[in-house]
Amino acid sequence: MIMDNTHIVYLKPVGVGGFRGPIRSDTLWAALCWSIRMVFGEAKLEELLAAYSPNASEGKAFFLSSTFPFREEEGEITRFYPAPLLPARETIRIPDAGLTPEQVKLRAREEKNREKLQALLSENHLKYRIGISQDAMEDVPSPVLIERPMTHNRISRLTGSTLSIDESGQLFHMDEHYLKGAHTGLFFLLRGNMECVIPALRFLEHFGIGGDRSTGKGRFQISEPQPFSLGTPLEPNAVMSLSLFKPNPQEIVHWANNSSRLLNYRLEDRQGRKYLDSSYMHDEPLVFFREGSVFPSIQGLEEYGSNAKTGTHQAGFPIHRYGYGFMIQAKIL
Repeated sequence: MIMDNTHIVYLKPVGVGGFRGPIRSDTLWAALCWSIRMVFGEAKLEELLAAYSPNASEGKAFFLSSTFPFREEEGEITRFYPAPLLPARETIRIPDAGLTPEQVKLRAREEKNREKLQALLSENHLKYRIGISQDAMEDVPSPVLIERPMTHNRISRLTGSTLSIDESGQLFHMDEHYLKGAHTGLFFLLRGNMECVIPALRFLEHFGIGGDRSTGKGRFQISEPQPFSLGTPLEPNAVMSLSLFKPNPQEIVHWANNSSRLLNYRLEDRQGRKYLDSSYMHDEPLVFFREGSVFPSIQGLEEYGSNAKTGTHQAGFPIHRYGYGFMIQAKIL
């Protein structure tokens, strides 16, 4: 959960500012691990991966959230987060409102649907939703993420011309993403082994994050990690994930036997890619809880989730997928 050693990192797009796709926690963690290997060597990366083992005695791991947008205006930064998935909040009293039970049910459904449409909330509005702040401030629109299909073609490295296979050209389309506005960017939250992470961030500033880096995508000016605190509600009763989250078996059993109304989530299939012999192959697909999912707190638990091994590289080492939940405490009424 968010503690005193939490830091925030800002990613400001460079050039045209395009990136292949949303930078989720598993993608970002993998990019940092690859960077640590490039900066420190294979042995350092293996030491880091071992630190995620449940039996690890030293805190050399690091934990992070997915990236979310921010807007900067006149030197003031407004950050946006996923809207928490909350249970229906029935606040209408039939005698006071003069409504029939059917009208009350319709009003509650409309309110629930309205909340579902808010994919991103400003930091102030999130604090109100999860009980950190009691001030119901009006929310502001988040930066617009534009998704565009871009046309590409396959080029022969020998001739420098486009390929022709089966007497047809090799045009294809891939989605690219852009944040609308000159003063927008992404941020993520981070804690743990800063000694390894900071040099890795410097490497990523030159190397890029995500796919199509060779064509200039995923290039960011990366800030130095800065101490950050979102705050904690009084008497929290739940946690909300700011990352993709894959619970460990004990957590699954705990929540499977829990009928609490605080358990509200969405699931998502994720499948990564591994690089083998100059061709990409998919590794094992996994199901994650999405960002914004809310769970009843588990007393005494510091870190939620686990990493998964999704295959073996032909060089013989296991392939890891990041699944720890970057949790913030919440009070759900």
